[in-house]
This record gives sequence, C-alpha cells and structure tokens, in this order.
Amino acid sequence: DDEDNMTYREALGDAYYAGQIFPLALSEYEAIMAADSSRIDLMFRVAQAYYQQKRLNEARPLLVEVLKRDSTFDEAYYLLANIYMIGAQSHSGGDPAAQYKAALSLYRKVREVDPKANPVLVAKNIATVYYLLNAHDSAIVELQNAINTGATDPDLYFYLGRSNMLLSNYQQAIDAFQK
Repeated sequence: DDEDNMTYREALGDAYYAGQIFPLALSEYEAIMAADSSRIDLMFRVAQAYYQQKRLNEARPLLVEVLKRDSTFDEAYYLLANIYMIGAQSHSGGDPAAQYKAALSLYRKVREVDPKANPVLVAKNIATVYYLLNAHDSAIVELQNAINTGATDPDLYFYLGRSNMLLSNYQQAIDAFQK
C-alpha cells in the first residue's frame, strides 16, 4: 500500500485491468508513467485501457507514440487499426474510406512486422476492409488465405460468398454460402 512503490502500483493496475475496472487501472498506470515516461509497454497498456473505455481519441495518440518509439510493436498497429475501423463505421472521424484505408495499412503492417501474429485474424481483418472498400477481388484472396490457414468463422464464408456474388461469380458464391 506504498504509493511510491511502482512495482506494487503496476501490479495493482494490472489487477484492476484484468477485473475490467479500467478507470482505476488508468489511475495506477498514469501515476507510473508520470514517474517514468520511457516505458512503452506501460504506454500501450494505458492506450488499451482508454480503448476499453471507448476513449479512442485519447488512445490514438498514445499508440502513435508507442509506434514512434518501437516500430515493431505489432499489438499497437493492430489496436490502432481497430480504432480506425471503429471511426469509419461510426462516421465520427471524417471520411470512412480514408479511415478504412488507414486501418488496412496498419493491418498489413502487423503482418509485415510479425507474420506469425494471429495470421487468421489479420487476414480476416484485411479481407473485411477490402470488402468494405468494395475491393472484392482482393477480399476474395484474403478470405481464401484465412480459410486456408484454418479459420472456421462463418463470417469469412459469408463475405467470400458476397464478394463472389458481387463479382458475378455465382457458383463460387453458392459454394461459399453453403459452407
């Protein structure tokens, strides 16, 4: 219960975060960052806590700073891409197409930085962005990649069917919808 013990405060913040008590987790993390602003892992956890509270405008600059300090931090690219996706879908951040393109670039960066970083989820997200941008040929390639890596999510087959249907590939669409 020592306010100067940063190890204790970090453990307490992690416990609050695990318990989904994000305001208290933030309080602990921010106190540690005030004492040591060099820790990008902690900066990322603060951004995650903001994200969990839907405080996306506060999470975004922290994630940008994390990536400036460590351009290989694949989780930061992924979380930032998710923020752009939310912004595009809510129409709250300007041009949805520009936001989708920003998300696409960040999801690709995840794949580039760490090809083993949940390849199914990354492929699914890239495919979803292509689908939402009406780039159905590219969506089909990514969806097929996700399926080939073992993904079983029914949404993949739905998007695959829709993309094929929109490209007049009716038999492929029927096959995907049946799966």
